[in-house]
Parts: sequence; structure tokens; C-alpha cells
Amino acid sequence: MNTQYLERTQGRLAFDDRGTGPLVICVPSMGDVRQEYRFLAPILVEAGYRVVTMDVRGHGESSVNWPDYSVTAIGADILALIRHLNAGPTLLVGNSMAGGASVWAAAEAPELIATIPPSTQRAIRSTGRTIFRS
Repeated sequence: MNTQYLERTQGRLAFDDRGTGPLVICVPSMGDVRQEYRFLAPILVEAGYRVVTMDVRGHGESSVNWPDYSVTAIGADILALIRHLNAGPTLLVGNSMAGGASVWAAAEAPELIATIPPSTQRAIRSTGRTIFRS
């Protein structure tokens, strides 16, 4: 599999793209890399999904020295990747900081997000806002 890159204003993001079907983007937590999903991605591809795994800012094959590593910045990167792929709505898979970035992305552009993980959905429901579609 060949690594692809998304050029952003302040750096570049590395990602892998495989399979066909509804888009699933897997975002690793801070301190980890996209290979965190090496066991899950093939299962999703076999189930008929297009699976994109990305390295977040400063990790793996993504560039370093970004001025911002916040949840908001990573959420903006997720949205930029969805738009770059010209795909969506997207299922987002993420944990820890990536889960927070997924929530931010869903709040910012709900039309691009099909759903996010159940544990994150419970957190959203507690706010009284619906920002995902089941």
C-alpha cells in the first residue's frame, strides 16, 4: 500500500486509502500512528467499506513542527481529508483525542459525518444536541 499525502497550509498529513464503499476514516489517538488500525482496517474493507487511516499532526509520516496540535486543529484536518477525498458522509473511528476531534468535526460539518463511535455519541447526547445521523 502506498502512503498518500494531503498538503495543508502548515504541513502535510499522511494517509492510506483502501477498499470501496461507504467511507470510514480511522484516526489514531495522540501518541499513536495509523497502523493502530492494522487489524481493524482489513475487516472493514472485507465488509464492503472504503477505509482511510491517517496519521495526525506530528506523528508517523505526517510532517512535524505544526503550530497547533489541538482537538480543533485535528478535527479541521479530518474535515479537510474528507473534502480532499470528495467523499462522505463518513463514519469516523477514533479514541482519546481523536474521539474529541471527531466530535468537533461532526459539530462543524454534520453534513460530512454519517456517524461517530457509540461512546462519543453518548457524550454528544448529554449536551442535548444531535450532530450525527444513525
